[in-house]
Amino acid sequence: MSRRVPNRAKSRPLRVLIAAAIAILALAPPAVGLGDDEQDFLVAQPTIADPLFEKSVILMIPAPAISLVAGLIINKPTAIPVKRVFPHSVDLDDASGTVYFGGPVEPDAVIMVRRTAAPAKGESHVFADLYMTVDPRQIAEILKDPHLDKANVRVFLGYSQWGQDQLRAEKMEGSWYEVPAHPDLVFTSTPKALWNKLVDRARFIKVNASGDAPGAPAAIFDLPPLQLPPDGE
Repeated sequence: MSRRVPNRAKSRPLRVLIAAAIAILALAPPAVGLGDDEQDFLVAQPTIADPLFEKSVILMIPAPAISLVAGLIINKPTAIPVKRVFPHSVDLDDASGTVYFGGPVEPDAVIMVRRTAAPAKGESHVFADLYMTVDPRQIAEILKDPHLDKANVRVFLGYSQWGQDQLRAEKMEGSWYEVPAHPDLVFTSTPKALWNKLVDRARFIKVNASGDAPGAPAAIFDLPPLQLPPDGE
């Protein structure tokens, strides 16, 4: 589905987007009614046949321009070890030790997302206690830290990007679910099981938000705990 792969000649590098986002957010008034913990994943509906996006779960990331929306596919680990890209990295946990396919835009761009209460200067806030950086030198330094939270870090190559009208149209045509995000799910130890579980959750939300039953909207906030089975189950 070519509409999800922007013309690379017209696409600005992600590090430029993030730098611009920081400047814009510093000038903009705070959003009303949107807390730091309020975030949704984009979850590909089963009807998506594009091999780049089928069965994808996407973490939305800050974007500076009204016309652009960006995200990282979080559930598609590659066979590339993090140590191949950053040889001096500490030994990471199994799910963190491989590079993830973040999307088809700028496939050589390296992005790191991690949970931390003490972000380094230059890391950008995503939501809750998640921060990201697109600076390879900073990523290398963070990954060398022996005190790094080894289970709560991810390294991505590439990212996903849409125009806002483009993404809005895709949602209207039924390409994407929107499912409440949680940091734990970004760093699940079973990423390949995540899509199935979030599709089930999206369907649960849709049914209970339909208004067919009294008190349905409240049920969205009473979702059962998300338990991820080992991969392959």
